Formats: sequence, C-alpha cells, structure tokens
Amino acid sequence: MESLKLSCIVPHAPILIPEISMSERANHLIEKSSLALQKLSSIVEELKPDTIVLTYPSHLQLLREDCLTIESENNKRKASSRYPELEGVTITPSNQELVEEIIRIGSSMDLKMVIEEHRGEHDWGQLVPLYFTGSHSEHLISIPVAPYISLYDYYKLGIAIVNSAENLEITTIFVGSGDMSHRLTGSHYGHHPSGEKFDKAVVEIMKNAEFSKIFELDPLIVEEAGQDSIWSISTLAGTMNGYSVESDVLSYEAPFGIGYMVAVVSPRAPDEKRSMLV
Repeated sequence: MESLKLSCIVPHAPILIPEISMSERANHLIEKSSLALQKLSSIVEELKPDTIVLTYPSHLQLLREDCLTIESENNKRKASSRYPELEGVTITPSNQELVEEIIRIGSSMDLKMVIEEHRGEHDWGQLVPLYFTGSHSEHLISIPVAPYISLYDYYKLGIAIVNSAENLEITTIFVGSGDMSHRLTGSHYGHHPSGEKFDKAVVEIMKNAEFSKIFELDPLIVEEAGQDSIWSISTLAGTMNGYSVESDVLSYEAPFGIGYMVAVVSPRAPDEKRSMLV
C-alpha cells in the first residue's frame, strides 16, 4: 500500500480544543487526550497528505437512511461553527477525482452513495478532528455517518477509500471521528454498565488490531453504551483490509463519563489472512 499513509480515530468533544479547555479550566482533566492529539497532528504534518478523508457522526442534520452522503466543498474557506474557537478551522476543497473513484468502486460493492453540497453550519464532529489534522492537507472529503447503514457497509466504504487512493496514487489519510461510550461513571447522560464493557472491548480491539472482532460485538451492548464511534472504526478497519498493520492507542480517558480514544493505524505488508469477505 503506497497511497494510504495512515488511518486514525479521533474524539470530537469541543472541550478538547485548547482554547475551550483553558477557558473551562479543564486542561488537567484531558491531559492524555491533549498530548495524543498533539502527537497525531505532528504525524499528519510529517506525512503531508494530499487528501484527508473524514467520517464523522452528524449532530446537526438529518441523514439519508438509504445511502451514504459525500459532502462536496468547492472552495477553501473558514468553517462556520457555533463554537467561535472552531471558526478558525480551514475547510479545504474536495478532491473531486477521488470522490468519483470512491463512488465508482463503492457502487461495484453495492454501496449507495450520493454527492451533496455542504450547506450551513459545520458540525463539531467534523471540525474538532480537523482542528488537529486539517491544516496539513490540500483537500478534504467529508462523509457523515449514521446507524442506518450496516457496519459491513462501512467496512466496504473503507475498502473503497483505500482502493481509490491507490488507483489514483493520491497520498491520503483516513480520519474517523467518534467518541466512545457516553454512559460511563459520572456522565450527565446517565451510567450504564455496557459503557465500560464497550470501551474496554474496543480499546483492546484497536491495541491488538483484531478488527474482525468489531463485528462480533453484542449489538445490545453497542446500543446501550451510547457511543458514536463504531461506524468510523468499522470504516478504519476496511481501510486496512488485507494488510498487516501497526496499531497504537495513543490515549484513552473518560474524564466526564464520556470515553475519548486517540488511535493510529499504519499499513505494513499485504496479508491475505487479514482480508474479510464482505
């Protein structure tokens, strides 16, 4: 694999933005995440990708239930956000050639995808990861995710992303936005025992790069955990289909009863044993 340089999972809580955590006097509560995000930013800067492909859970718009949406950005511009600290994030234009190739390959795997122009406010699920990674690329492809689409289809999306990047020889990084359980001890959403079960299982999956186990998780535990990362994690797994990998969880913490995980995965040699038939 030459073109996909890295895949990562990044939390998206606005409190992770240094200006916000400082104003809330919360720096000491998110120290592990902050250090990991700084390290990730340095890694991405060194890799100098042409394009970042980002999946993120949408908080601000209703999504189609029958297909995936690729958001189109035609011009470089500053983000529009309800958080002033995020309005400095630069939204770079889409790589249209790569978008069309992702749709072509995805369609060959029975994935339904449409292109829609982004309108209105940008989602913090999109902007927080871009705060740490987005300034290091020339192009951005954003794909909002939702539970309407199966985890296996998100795995196929990952395969389509990496195959498209390789076909076109476009240096690419995949960024999956998502928080872990929102129902850990101390959460204002309320506590549920499945929260700890989900987070523990997923952290181990990422540490050991045992991505097939994502699809073996108990769906009830996934639902009860109140998470929004499983779709991006499934996509990340697809980007590594058929390759041995180096996987590292840079940090995990849950200071507010919500799990934040920063993880990076790099492809190594081809390995047929790590191919999943979907």
